[in-house]
Amino acid sequence: MTTIVKSYRIKPSKPIVEIKKETLEGLDKNNYFYTTIFFGFDSNYFSPAPNSIGYEQIVEKLKNDLSILQNDFPMISGNIENNYEKNFAQIIYDGSGVVIIEARNNSININDLTILKDNNDFTSAKTISDLFTPDLKFLKNEFHVQHFPFIVQITKLKCNSIILTLMNSHMLMDGGSYELLQSAWKAISKGLDYRKPDDKKIDYAGIKQPSVMPKGWMEVPKKLFFNDDSTSTDEPSQYIPSCRFHFSKNKVNQLKIELNNLIKEDGETKYVTSDEIVCSLLWKVITKHRKLDENQNTTFIRPTNVRNILKPMLSDISFGNLAIMDGISLTFKEINSFDILQIIKKIQLQKELYKRDIILQNLKYFTELPFDKSLAMDFVGLAKTDLLLNSWSKFTSLASFDIGFGNNVFVSLPPLMNGAVLLLPSCFKQEEGIVAHTYLPHSVLQELKNDSDLLKYLC
Repeated sequence: MTTIVKSYRIKPSKPIVEIKKETLEGLDKNNYFYTTIFFGFDSNYFSPAPNSIGYEQIVEKLKNDLSILQNDFPMISGNIENNYEKNFAQIIYDGSGVVIIEARNNSININDLTILKDNNDFTSAKTISDLFTPDLKFLKNEFHVQHFPFIVQITKLKCNSIILTLMNSHMLMDGGSYELLQSAWKAISKGLDYRKPDDKKIDYAGIKQPSVMPKGWMEVPKKLFFNDDSTSTDEPSQYIPSCRFHFSKNKVNQLKIELNNLIKEDGETKYVTSDEIVCSLLWKVITKHRKLDENQNTTFIRPTNVRNILKPMLSDISFGNLAIMDGISLTFKEINSFDILQIIKKIQLQKELYKRDIILQNLKYFTELPFDKSLAMDFVGLAKTDLLLNSWSKFTSLASFDIGFGNNVFVSLPPLMNGAVLLLPSCFKQEEGIVAHTYLPHSVLQELKNDSDLLKYLC
């Protein structure tokens, strides 16, 4: 059992001279979810003499580095306020500080966590989440806060290994800005320079296109997100089976060479990427084992990196949310008969059509939502037919998050939702490749474990 020793706030090392407030708009204002990631650090990396580091030293270093980090990332140090009736949200740059939780679990060693021994243990994501997720309901009562920008929990295990839990508000960060924050943290921990973020924002008032709901979303009553019980972590997390499929870099690269040679023979110039290969392969094999009717549609949905498309409206290093969806639909019959290259070409074509105007239409949809409505993922479609695939495979901070006491030996996510796949860079035994965290019903995962088309590209 994990026991909370104490929780407190670490303030920025430079005092706040003037409290500033910034109104949140569009997607930022309407995104009430948290992103939670768990990092495992084995004591074998930092405990052996003569350079052993104890838990207290690790905590002190985290506190010191986080206090410096807040100087250039003041959004993680402030408070977020929501007014449901007025449909209003803002971040207050008041220097309240990042919430830190010190915790202990004297019952387990890091090697007891099956994520290190068995990538196909369908319950490991739930086990890790239940043990190491901060209790939001408790923290809200303790600090009298509606919504936290950033929470850090550091849990010492029986073997002196560490589980570091990072929980950030999706109101403030998407994957790109989260990677920037982690990279800056790593640099600070080593006394290195890093690129300071700018604060360039989207000009929602300047969007002239008519609004269109993004793919993969559905309107829900906003009250769902203002119910304390809905965000409580008192109860064990929902059991959504998941496992990790570790794709071999060499095997995927070999297939990429073969496919690109075929493209050269046809005189085409749009070459395939490793990411497209993994996405297409997973969409095909997952759909096969869902056993849909042959004319039933399956939609491949993914957040798109639209920062470059939106330039100069939004900078690469700007904080905010741009997880706007892109999607393509095929029938079960089509995807079952297509080879990987045909599926990749469909995805490439859809991506080419997903231009600036469509993205702006999607962004505008969030600004025009009625005060009592919000958008959430389409859980029904994803559970039955569709697939949401989000690639964080290029975020190197997830695979090598050395913030002063060695690289992490694993990175894990809480149970997400049926029909979701997150691609992360591999850090298991520091092997190269991509790990697909896959959340599907137990029966489908069991089929995937034995699928020959999938197995030949795994480590």
